[in-house]
This record gives sequence, C-alpha cells and structure tokens, in this order.
Amino acid sequence: MSGNWVGFQSSPKAQAGLSTRQLRLSFESHAQLAEVLELLTTAAGLSKWLGPTSKCQASVGSKFRSHIDGADAESVFTAVSLPRQVVILNEVLGEIAIQVKKRGQLLEISASLSRATTDQEFASWNTKATAAFALFEAVAIGE
Repeated sequence: MSGNWVGFQSSPKAQAGLSTRQLRLSFESHAQLAEVLELLTTAAGLSKWLGPTSKCQASVGSKFRSHIDGADAESVFTAVSLPRQVVILNEVLGEIAIQVKKRGQLLEISASLSRATTDQEFASWNTKATAAFALFEAVAIGE
C-alpha cells in the first residue's frame, strides 16, 4: 500500500510550484508572563503587532479578523495551551506558532511562521512576516 492517508481518504497532493517557507525567531524578555500572553490572546494585544484586530476569544477554533498590510485577513486559533503555546492560522501570514517558557526572571519566547508560497510570492510574504515578527519582538521586550 502506498500513498499518504488521513482517515479513509487520500490526503491532498502538494500543489505544483508551491513550497513551504518558514521563519523562526527566538528572544528573551523581562516582561511579565501575563503581558506576553495578552499580546497573543486579546484583540488589544494582537493589534499591537499583527495589525488592527477585531474582538477575539483565545480558544481553539475561535476566529477573528486583522488588518494586515492594507488588507483584511481572517485568522483562527488552532492551538491554545496557556501559558506555553498559542498557534494562529492567518490568511496572509500563514501559521504563526509562539511558545513561551519561563526561565527564572526571563521569558524565553520562540516563534515560527510558515506558509506555502510560490517563488514569486516569497519576497512579499517574507517582508510581511519579518515585519510582523520584528514588531512582536519589540512589543514583547518593551521597546
């Protein structure tokens, strides 16, 4: 038997010309855990780095809208394991996975962002993703 199986149906084949791209970011912050979690789970917090965001509830399957780079984008929380991890799937940026670990007085924050793009779309996506991550880091460390 060959092929990729999910349940009883064959999983979708990868689309020609697309490849999964990923950005990673790791940093430390002296911020309080509650402050960082607010950045990940509230409309006010998400608005500080993801773009103006509609009200949201941080629970798996909960949807919200953000305004990113001049366009409205729908997002959904796909994993919420507070206080350790939040994963958001966003129409513009792709999958945003952020993990938080407390180490003494510091928070270790690691984030990855991944999305399937064509070679032509990659530069634009990379610019948007890098900007969002840079803003998240700046807000999380209190700049």
